[in-house]
Amino acid sequence: MSAVPLTFDQAVSRQLVHKRSTGEVLPTDLFVRGPDAFEVALQWPRRHGMYSVSPLNSPLVAESIRQVTVYVLHAGLDVPLGTRFLMTGMGFELRRAAIARPRGKAIEIRASTRTANVRRSGGGALRGVRIDARFTDDDGLVATGHGDAVLVDECTYRRMRGEFISAAMPAERGSPPVAAAAVGRTTPEDVVVSAAPDGVHVSIDPGNPYFFDHELDHVPGVALIEACRQMACLQVEDPDADFVTFESTFYRMVEFDASATVSITLRDSARFEVRQFDTVAVRGHAVIASPPRHSPAQ
Repeated sequence: MSAVPLTFDQAVSRQLVHKRSTGEVLPTDLFVRGPDAFEVALQWPRRHGMYSVSPLNSPLVAESIRQVTVYVLHAGLDVPLGTRFLMTGMGFELRRAAIARPRGKAIEIRASTRTANVRRSGGGALRGVRIDARFTDDDGLVATGHGDAVLVDECTYRRMRGEFISAAMPAERGSPPVAAAAVGRTTPEDVVVSAAPDGVHVSIDPGNPYFFDHELDHVPGVALIEACRQMACLQVEDPDADFVTFESTFYRMVEFDASATVSITLRDSARFEVRQFDTVAVRGHAVIASPPRHSPAQ
């Protein structure tokens, strides 16, 4: 595949990736290869509190997939701004060596994408799609992944949300978080789980500027993926644990005003469930690894 012209000079409009803060926008450009194939340029940040958990850095890859999916739908497939996006699944596989990067250096990434599982209404409007992506840098393949989305108009969204359409973000966290150091974080604000006698609960600080840089009526999917990663850290008792592979299905939204638990089962791989109202909201499975630890110099 021949190289295509992409620029990394400045971030795209924040509206195109559903962010309010321009500093959180990763894509910088898009090139149309064909009706179902697009190239996206991204710049990964030099330093970011949520993207520094380990050399594997699954939170950065997950957010890249989310933003690439949304950006391609708007800028490549002409989905109107204001359309409601429901992420129904996400998966990725990381390449460890490619993601380890020099400290303090921004990385220019190219995402080659294709659409799959396209569903349209009788009138031709896009209603569902999977965006498959391959992320590369100058040294080769960094990660592969996909984002699955269902698209609905505002009226349909309101009907789907029912009584929860007017749900407001809580004023404060519902339960105290586990120690930040136990899950690879440096501040309590970035911890998204709490421990209780009946298990581990999703517990997100509403003041967290990454998860809540704009008003939401439900817990965001990337926060639930991070809750699974932090649950893995607790289970294997390693704050540097991260996902090498991750695959998830989102069955329903997780609401702010009721307890949600996250559980893990370790066999050949790790299996996760996020439950709320005695119902599975998210189910996922992953391969977990820890970055190598270097012995002190003698």
